[in-house]
Amino acid sequence: MSEAGAREIVTPEGVPLRFTLARVGDQLGAFMIDGTLIVFASILLVVACIALAVVTLRMLKVEVFGKPSADERPPSSRARILALTSLAGWLGAIVSGRLLAYVS
Repeated sequence: MSEAGAREIVTPEGVPLRFTLARVGDQLGAFMIDGTLIVFASILLVVACIALAVVTLRMLKVEVFGKPSADERPPSSRARILALTSLAGWLGAIVSGRLLAYVS
């Protein structure tokens, strides 16, 4: 093994494993790609949480405020589920947005 960065490891079973270490430029490129994918996935999570919250908020508006008898009776179980889903979406957007600062 005369190649630069070439390594050989012998396992406890006696099997030789030969490999070549990546160059610094290759390692840097892989690091940049990994970082880009992690940041993109984090931003996508924030956008998905906001979309969930907005959609459920629109549905909640129709369910609660679209009915004329909304003030006369307690909210339905569907309205409560929509409200909790909307809150979960907004909370998810806030938390994932705050955690996005720690990704890079």
